[in-house]
Amino acid sequence: MKKYTLILFLAFASEMISAQAIPQFGHADGIINSAAGGGVSPASESASGHADGLVNPGSTSNGDVAAPMPKDSAATPVLDSAALKAQADTMVFNSAEQMPAAPYDLAQYLKENVKYPKAAIINRAEGVAYISFVVEKNGTIDEVEVQTSSGNYSLDGEAMRVISAMPAWNSGTNAGKPVRVQMTQPVEFSLLNAIHKK
Repeated sequence: MKKYTLILFLAFASEMISAQAIPQFGHADGIINSAAGGGVSPASESASGHADGLVNPGSTSNGDVAAPMPKDSAATPVLDSAALKAQADTMVFNSAEQMPAAPYDLAQYLKENVKYPKAAIINRAEGVAYISFVVEKNGTIDEVEVQTSSGNYSLDGEAMRVISAMPAWNSGTNAGKPVRVQMTQPVEFSLLNAIHKK
């Protein structure tokens, strides 16, 4: 009888010790298994809500992507009225309400004033040079450049010379005010015309 009572006492004491060793979480190691619906361990979760305690620098604490910081408006240059007027005065247009025009027969001018370069005649060079230029507000010709080459250096040079020497044009206008307008004029070089001209 005493032996049986001792066995019962030892079994009861063993159960009490086991119950005290297991924390209230219900797990011996004190960590809640995320698969069991408990999420991450309270010891490993930081105040940021991330298990590793780190927050992505490109995101907010709740994991959303952070909006970019607005640019400093003071960094954008602001032009005053004088600068804007100066910019408008120097602007070159590709077209205008009223396009520039030569107050003379341009084709006749080119026919009478183009001089076929001797070097081009010797080399039997022919072609068409497309020359760009700007008609200024007062009608004068400026910024003469070769837009498309004739394929011969001396022909291009003569085309630029004759365009630069043109008498003033009637300027282009926008809203009745004169503006600078870029134009393009082809200058043709033909050996047949050069021979007839002589």
